[in-house]
Amino acid sequence: MPIRVRLILAAVFFTGSASVGEAKVHITVDLSRQTMHVAAANEAYDWKVSTGKFGFETPNGTYGVLWMDKDHLSQEYDNAPMPDAIFFRPGFAIHGAYKSDFGHPASHGCVRLPVDKAEILFDLVQAEGAEIKIVGGQQVETAATAPPPRRRQPAPDEDAMPDVYQNLMAQPRSETDPADLQSGYLRSPY
Repeated sequence: MPIRVRLILAAVFFTGSASVGEAKVHITVDLSRQTMHVAAANEAYDWKVSTGKFGFETPNGTYGVLWMDKDHLSQEYDNAPMPDAIFFRPGFAIHGAYKSDFGHPASHGCVRLPVDKAEILFDLVQAEGAEIKIVGGQQVETAATAPPPRRRQPAPDEDAMPDVYQNLMAQPRSETDPADLQSGYLRSPY
């Protein structure tokens, strides 16, 4: 194969695949502020994002780009559109969202940003590679992001309990092995 063809193929193959150390686009997502700062060669952006809600936290760390998909559909969430997806960890991506509560945690762990901003970011990262830093302390739980309050179950009526449970409750504590108490495990006599 002629050297010119090899060089062209190499250029096509390596476009957008810069390693973290060679990345020219630096992306910092601040979980506590729900913002993203993007620093590229001659441009910088600051955008509001929406990261993982309570129970679906976005992981802190420094990442490179695993893979990118311009028109990704989530296989985990009913083919939900994830335009301009930049995957930084298996199951976690930065992607566009048509509707989200930007500035507040609302996702299942991904970093969502408005579709027009996601397109800009995707093009920058595809051309120059990226280093992605997810920083910030614990996300502040608000009424909008907290799980619904759990209702306290009423204490069971002892007369309505099956005999098995009444027998367990009636056992004196001295029959319990102290080693089991230390491990947090109690053996059932049944």
